[in-house]
Amino acid sequence: MRTPEEMLKLILDVADRDPHVFAVGLQGSRSRDRDVDRFSDFDVVYVVDRLSPYLDDPQWIDRFGKRRILQTPDDFYNSNVNRNTASKFTWLMQFDDRNRIDLTLIEKEDRALESLQMKVILDKTGAIASRVPTLETHPNPVFDEAEFRDTVNEFWWLTYYVAKGIVRREELYAKACFDILLDMTAKVLRWTVFETNEDARIGKFDRHLQRYLDPLLYQGYLECFPTCRLDDLARRLIRCMTYFEEAAQRLADRRSLKMMEDTQTIQNEITSILKETEGLGL
Repeated sequence: MRTPEEMLKLILDVADRDPHVFAVGLQGSRSRDRDVDRFSDFDVVYVVDRLSPYLDDPQWIDRFGKRRILQTPDDFYNSNVNRNTASKFTWLMQFDDRNRIDLTLIEKEDRALESLQMKVILDKTGAIASRVPTLETHPNPVFDEAEFRDTVNEFWWLTYYVAKGIVRREELYAKACFDILLDMTAKVLRWTVFETNEDARIGKFDRHLQRYLDPLLYQGYLECFPTCRLDDLARRLIRCMTYFEEAAQRLADRRSLKMMEDTQTIQNEITSILKETEGLGL
């Protein structure tokens, strides 16, 4: 496996030898040199004069190494990128040695460059660094009473869908609806964190949530996740309802918000429906 130093040297050497590349930027964890491990991608931006030569030569990316798999999200499914007018394009490359480069090329005249947050590590003309934000920031989400109310409502509304799927023995339907319950629960937990720590960085897919939650609260959240077995879906649904009510109520109390739903009645009804169903062991 090529070392991070070797990968970075390759990225810079390719850009340095290419007269069409004006600048190189790093994004993501490697730009911050934080939360980096051997699986961390190299999120790279090349600022170029014209994109079309690269689109016309699919093999140009071979210089980065032998790939295991490639994805081009800008030309995925029905995207049908216009190769004559496109000014920005991304190649996602997973290599045989387990390194990965997510490489975005953007034309220097594209106005989107000015909002493309990155750490500039090569600027051949000295004209690019001043045009881009160098500090990559991801503002934490804020919520108001209406969004909180709608999130709580969505959770309790979907509990009936999950229960219906379990009773009908439709595991996939029940699990799909359960995933939405977990999404609503995650929103409440993120808001809970940001209420007391505005500098928290939870990351994509809540990957760092455990850093900011009380360990017991985090463990309780994990215990809400079900398998696709009907008996497990039923037990986890009962557990998730209790957990969500407590978490949402704590946040509501902190913000002096009112939950409109009669949550205890809903919980009792859902639990009764599940207990009346044979084969769940409740």
